[in-house]
Amino acid sequence: MEQLCVSVEQIKMQNLNIQTTVNFLSENYDDLKNKLQHLEVQLETERKNNLACLKTLEDRLESLERGARSSCVEIRNIPFNKSESKEGLLNTVIKIGSTLNVPFQPQEVKDIFRIGSKDSENRTIVVDFTSNLRKEKFIQMYKKYNKENSKLSTETLKISGPSKPVFVSENLSPKMKRLFFLARDYASTNDYRYCWIKNGKIFMREKDGAQHIMIKDESGLSKK
Repeated sequence: MEQLCVSVEQIKMQNLNIQTTVNFLSENYDDLKNKLQHLEVQLETERKNNLACLKTLEDRLESLERGARSSCVEIRNIPFNKSESKEGLLNTVIKIGSTLNVPFQPQEVKDIFRIGSKDSENRTIVVDFTSNLRKEKFIQMYKKYNKENSKLSTETLKISGPSKPVFVSENLSPKMKRLFFLARDYASTNDYRYCWIKNGKIFMREKDGAQHIMIKDESGLSKK
């Protein structure tokens, strides 16, 4: 009987030790769980702050890029000549200006060059004017010419080779080119009559007399 009592006491002591251990582990588990939850909240807050900071930097970079392109126009479908020079390109653009009835002097161009394209024989020409006003006038007269005459083409400009339409537009950043593509697609599928670019900004109008809408980003299309 005495041995049995000793055994029972030992079992009680073991149970007490086990309970103490379980309580200790439970407290540590709860503490660890709270720390992990706090860490998750902290990491999520930091993630959101980093995304907001990244968005701000991207917006600033996009703004700088738009500013750098604000006085530029793109001219497409002018055949590429391997021996051409900047002077030759400038003379071609001056000829285009004369045809559009918007003559300008060589000193009104800061820079002129071609940019890469899948079609190496038909790389786009970028003209950087000395002022936004000159750029806007050039595009305006191009649109007016196409309305009042047959479309501007290489034949019109007396450029040798098969006749190709010549296109003049604003020089957009890659982000704005994609947004303009999406805006035109949205306008086409949702019966918007007008979608255009002015001063590097994208606008849409559903019909004549309706208020125009400026599209700043892709979310502007999804909210319509």
